[in-house]
Amino acid sequence: MRMKYFAGFAAATILVGTASLAQTPAEQRPARSVVELRDGWRFTQSDTLKGAEAPAYHDSTWPAVSVPHSWNRVGYYLLPRDTDSNRPESTNKTFGIGWYFTPTADFIGKLAWLEFDAASRTAEVWLNGVRLGEHRGGFSQFRLDATAALKIGAPNILAVKTDNSRPVAGGPTADTLPLTGDFFVHGGLYRPVRLVATDPVHIDMLDFGGPGIAAHTAGRNSASWILLRLPANR
Repeated sequence: MRMKYFAGFAAATILVGTASLAQTPAEQRPARSVVELRDGWRFTQSDTLKGAEAPAYHDSTWPAVSVPHSWNRVGYYLLPRDTDSNRPESTNKTFGIGWYFTPTADFIGKLAWLEFDAASRTAEVWLNGVRLGEHRGGFSQFRLDATAALKIGAPNILAVKTDNSRPVAGGPTADTLPLTGDFFVHGGLYRPVRLVATDPVHIDMLDFGGPGIAAHTAGRNSASWILLRLPANR
């Protein structure tokens, strides 16, 4: 299993199978499949690492981690909560870049979406060397369309570059919220990540990471009282 994770870069290998859904009648298949990408990641911390998004990048010496994960350790998050909890050897306040990688399942005849509950502060995502996109903002969910880059019945390499650098003029996070605060902004994939499969006809998955459904009041009458209308593109 091939994976990575830097001060903002992690990776993992995903095997997408064809057998189970292919042997299940279409009417019995679930409309949406979800694979939690929790284990199988590797991580290393480096602001200067280059080329780690390539599927052939060698990462076997990197430590294995599970997601959610952050390279930072600050504040009274360590037990016991005493005056020694913030010793230099037990605290990591590093701001910078990190990378990640991980695996998948049974997506034949489906559309595939990578769903991140959060990545701090920014994230750039590759699947099998194909750049899927980026996201800015350390606290919001987002999704990316992985359908074209996903391989069925073969290993898949997912690479995620995260960056929690302090926002400074001209820097990579200069305009990424939060710009400042009275709290530490942890870096990494500190909330769950998953792979989601949908049918070709589905509720919009790229609506800012939300449920993809919106409604407004179209009118009211004495019989139904309120009429709701969904947008046509949902």
